[in-house]
Amino acid sequence: MEGIGPIEHLAAATAIAGLRDWLLVADSADLPLLDGSALPWWSILPAVAGEEPRKDEFRPVEVQGSRGRIDAVPSTGFELDVVWTDGPHGPERWRGGRADLPGLLPARTFARADDWWRAREAGLLRGVGPDSGRLFAPREGRLPREAVEVLEREGLAMEGPVWTGGVERVGNECAAHKALDLVGDIAVALGYLPPIRITARDAGHPLHAQLGRALRESIDRARG
Repeated sequence: MEGIGPIEHLAAATAIAGLRDWLLVADSADLPLLDGSALPWWSILPAVAGEEPRKDEFRPVEVQGSRGRIDAVPSTGFELDVVWTDGPHGPERWRGGRADLPGLLPARTFARADDWWRAREAGLLRGVGPDSGRLFAPREGRLPREAVEVLEREGLAMEGPVWTGGVERVGNECAAHKALDLVGDIAVALGYLPPIRITARDAGHPLHAQLGRALRESIDRARG
């Protein structure tokens, strides 16, 4: 799957479905973002039996960035506790275990308008529209006039903290989507969801990737 992305939403859907050893055939390096959630991928997946527990052993793992942090410890099953402090209405939290993961599928990706514009100026997100996720007001200050003109052409009313996406699909949708991303990134790194309890605060894909590498190294050490 090297060179193809974004893969985490598809990987999250397959992991939650318990699907393993799957092969992706794509005619483009860019997978569609669709509505910004994993629900469209889930809807086309086959029904499979429940995931069998793995016997891999893990040591406690900690990864930390300039802003976020993730701690993972061995557990009897896969558990998440995800906090995102930059929600449009303040801090958000999602907690749950393996049986709760299907509830994450509708949660959509999101961005602050200033982050969206910087990414667009860097050549990213060119195929993304208002229906590809949720767009929030910038953290502070005004957007450049060019950004405002783009949004006005889309017919956006740039009022309030949430500019696109409307009402939340799931409670604490930002934290829920961060949990969904974490599920997908672990599935990409390991191929399954291990029996660990993960506590994450303000973590994104870079920290998720660090966690995946650390978990793989922990497995390798345990196997000797």
